[in-house]
Amino acid sequence: MSPPSLSGTSADAAQALLSTFAPDPHPPIDVERLATLLGFQVVEIQSAGDELSGLVSPRHKIIGVNANHHPRRQRFTLAHELGHIILNHPPEGRCSAREIALFNREADAFASELLVPTQLLRQLAGTRTYSPSVLSRLFDVSEEAMILRLKIFVGRRS
Repeated sequence: MSPPSLSGTSADAAQALLSTFAPDPHPPIDVERLATLLGFQVVEIQSAGDELSGLVSPRHKIIGVNANHHPRRQRFTLAHELGHIILNHPPEGRCSAREIALFNREADAFASELLVPTQLLRQLAGTRTYSPSVLSRLFDVSEEAMILRLKIFVGRRS
């Protein structure tokens, strides 16, 4: 299947991907399934050092994640690498350090929205108050990532 067409922000691209491949999403978002639906094979990199979280080869349709990292970090890495794919980022070897930093921020924003969609946070916020630790378990993300996501969410609501 083909990825959705792009327009707007990284968050918009993540929302478009969800609406195309998971029109009625429920937490936790199955990012490995999304990668598979896009035609990518997800592999664990067994011999990677801690400094490598993941990599992607769009030509070979492979996304690698560090097998030594916590499963929640692996989920974020997979979502981040999907962001590079969906946002059509060029390979790092063709980019300046400034461009790499920008593309990584965009991929992080994409991953954040993909793993914890604003739409689902809005639905949950309308039903009752949840602690960040409860939400992090529900969405299968780290508590730190959830706290950052909630700060962005609250900022959008004000």
